[in-house]
Amino acid sequence: MNYLDRTVPPVSQRIAQFPLIKPQKYHLSNQLPVYTIHAPEQEIIQISWVFDVGGYDSALPAQSLYATKMLAEGTTHKTAQEINEAIDEFGAFLDLQSDADQSIITLYTPARYAENTIPLIAEILFEPTFPEQEWHIFLLKQQKDLQINLQKTAFLAGRAFSKTLFENHPYGKILSEELLANYPKNEIVSFYQNLLLQNSFAVYLTGNFSENVLQNLENYFSKLPYSNKPSKTPQMLQPQSQKVFVEKSDSLQNSLRVGKLVIGRNHEDYMKLSVCSTILGGYFGSRLMQNIREEKGLTYGIYSVLKNMRWATHFVISTDVRTEAYQVALQEIYKEIQVLQQEKVSEVELEKVKNYMAGSVANELTNANAQMHLQSIIHLHQLPENYYESFLERLYSVNSEDVLAVAQKYLDCSEMIEVVAGRKPQ
Repeated sequence: MNYLDRTVPPVSQRIAQFPLIKPQKYHLSNQLPVYTIHAPEQEIIQISWVFDVGGYDSALPAQSLYATKMLAEGTTHKTAQEINEAIDEFGAFLDLQSDADQSIITLYTPARYAENTIPLIAEILFEPTFPEQEWHIFLLKQQKDLQINLQKTAFLAGRAFSKTLFENHPYGKILSEELLANYPKNEIVSFYQNLLLQNSFAVYLTGNFSENVLQNLENYFSKLPYSNKPSKTPQMLQPQSQKVFVEKSDSLQNSLRVGKLVIGRNHEDYMKLSVCSTILGGYFGSRLMQNIREEKGLTYGIYSVLKNMRWATHFVISTDVRTEAYQVALQEIYKEIQVLQQEKVSEVELEKVKNYMAGSVANELTNANAQMHLQSIIHLHQLPENYYESFLERLYSVNSEDVLAVAQKYLDCSEMIEVVAGRKPQ
């Protein structure tokens, strides 16, 4: 009997090309863009209304998120319970989200009931009432969630890192218990009226939809004047190197964040830096994982990542370690960065990482929803339309000299923001 030798990794090979599906683009009569991918095998269709406003545009922390969430808490014709019952009746699901740059309403609905569920979205978008009782219940839940999160060192570290990285910048707004205790509902209504409905948005549609679905979108959303305002001018960021310790005296572990602002997706060096970050801490076999988890046993996991927002991109290393081990962990983090700056990566390791990165993208392209997500990334970051078509070519062209150069240029340890949340050892 032949047994599989699990000490020998399987042979990897390059991916020749991604199975990309190019969305079709339509316009409603008001010029609102609708991007579609027809997938006959997908009976649950997904429709996303993506608005180009988010936390960056908000006057207060969480303002865009709360305004978006409250849309489904009552309309001129339905209570929150009636909205939920109507969604459930047709086997649909509604997701309301807002992040730093966008506010998104997503409807998952059986294709045969889309004509029933699309009007519900129009109702919550055009006729919300922001009822006082539901607002009070919503705020109580947010207060409880924040109280729970403030007991977690990972939350405290992430919060302090963002505040320090984006000090005096729209991305750096931090929600406090004091604000939540008296959060003004009029600011939520103001965001809805003056920003959400007044800025450009697009619709993304995937699944086994019929022409009737497109007609329903025309019937219910073409009456909204479409605003295609020019891109906002981003505030310039001035990164500052700082070390921050957030004390939590009863903690059994310390959470670490180390990072800085870097170049964005549109920069010619971005792919090289992405490869560099992946080598350092972007997958389970990374250098940080091998050193700090496997060899020294200081953590269950440690990762580095490039986080992209529309107007800023940052590099960050995240981990949780034993309180008495956090200083050793920080020393090893900086050591691994310096090794990348001083020694060329081997061709074997480089090829393994590039194949991993290619495979990760390929694994995300298993259905129409995932394919459409790539299109939304292109729109958000104003990337070339062939960005993912040329992804593999750009990835496989990265060499060891490139990795060395970007590590030296963009990962200067003296410019890092370092945040520790937890307990200082005695």
